Amino acid sequence: MSLVLLAVSTALAAAPVARVGGLGQARAVALLVQRDDEVAAIACNDAGSAPDAAADSVWTCGPLPPVTGPVQVGVLRDGRLLDAGKVQFDGADLDLLIAGGAVTTGARLEPAPATPNPGAVTVVVRVTGLGEASAPVVRLQGGQGGVELMCRDDGVFPDGARNDAVHGCAGPSPGGRAEVFINGKDGATRSYGTLTWDPTAALGYLVVDGAAGTSRMEVFPVIPFRAPDEEANGGAPPVPVPQAPTEPSPPPAVQETPPPAPQPERSPVATREAVPTGSTSPVALVVAFLLGAGGVYTFRRHATRLPAVLRRHPAPPLLPGGPSLIDGAVAFRVAAPTVLSGDPAGLGDPAGALAAALLPVLARQRRVVLVAPPGTELPPVADGPVYRVDVTDCEEVEAAVRALARVPGPPIAVLVVGDDTLTDPGAVVPDAVRKLRDGLATDTWLGVVGSGPAPGGLPAWSPDGPPWTVRRG
Repeated sequence: MSLVLLAVSTALAAAPVARVGGLGQARAVALLVQRDDEVAAIACNDAGSAPDAAADSVWTCGPLPPVTGPVQVGVLRDGRLLDAGKVQFDGADLDLLIAGGAVTTGARLEPAPATPNPGAVTVVVRVTGLGEASAPVVRLQGGQGGVELMCRDDGVFPDGARNDAVHGCAGPSPGGRAEVFINGKDGATRSYGTLTWDPTAALGYLVVDGAAGTSRMEVFPVIPFRAPDEEANGGAPPVPVPQAPTEPSPPPAVQETPPPAPQPERSPVATREAVPTGSTSPVALVVAFLLGAGGVYTFRRHATRLPAVLRRHPAPPLLPGGPSLIDGAVAFRVAAPTVLSGDPAGLGDPAGALAAALLPVLARQRRVVLVAPPGTELPPVADGPVYRVDVTDCEEVEAAVRALARVPGPPIAVLVVGDDTLTDPGAVVPDAVRKLRDGLATDTWLGVVGSGPAPGGLPAWSPDGPPWTVRRG
């Protein structure tokens, strides 16, 4: 007990914090820290209330756990997890910068004018009793508005395991008290009661029993980071391959060397224990990390920072005068509306013609994921692999791109044809392009071909042609 009290007093005296920049209009921000099987959640705010210094567009999360060594760190923004990879904790403050879907450690944070935001509680939801084929939409209706969360059973955070009929989702709470609704397959909306969350906590937990028609607050394990082999298997550990039996050998004349001690079997992800804590529970943080502070921890992901002497050489434009693949995410704005059905060659409409011209250029350098309206036909491409997704939900598109990224190969380029092609059915205020952009890896290029204002806040490029030339704006 004295050791724990000493650690608590040391943690409160030093009180290191994490500062996070680049969050934009985030409503709920939490820092997730995982060491081995233990997870801590730390609340963040940008309202000038402790530990935050001022409303300056830099969120402050703290206090950090009083532990030294490598840990896995992620930023939970409005229920979406952004992975910072392995971070060395040394008892000092930690600075994180978010650019798109990537998190950089040790980056320079520039304060800017901001609207004070105390930060809402991130509600993590687990839904049972609705069957494997369901995709429940959970709506939280509070005094400050409503939030709709699309729950999934794909094994991706915050879902615990794939295809186990338990659906997971997360998002910001609309205040500290909310009524829980679920939109059924028949379109009817059913109330599952009203719950209250601690406004100072990092995470609020909600368990919905679809069969019983009830909801309750119940802490359950949350495992945000997984090893690559577990992620590829949907959260389950690798299945050992049985060996064929062999004939027994005669006993040796001398004593055999004892076989090596068997390695402990890795527990499935779904059975790991989690220690959720808020910014007001330093004792729980200390206990969680002291349990494994003397062990040896290994991680599959290693954060490598390029030296400053290495600078990226300019890449050629995709089309004359236009952006290159290192521009990240762009919107091509054509003059005419995007109406592609009934145009098999894709050449009668400017958007279709531009997409047909971009595909071979992209395919020569990357693996291409094409998102286009149903019935759209574009010319075949022989320059490289082009994959077409049969869904338009931005989260399903993101999941497909992430699955492709796990297969070794060149980086990925996503080309969306039509401003309204991507959908965001689980959002109160849909912004499918922005959500997809924020969810993609930093080395994934995103282009949207359409007309009108650029969606998702993407920089706009105006093509003329064919033959195509491109100008900025």
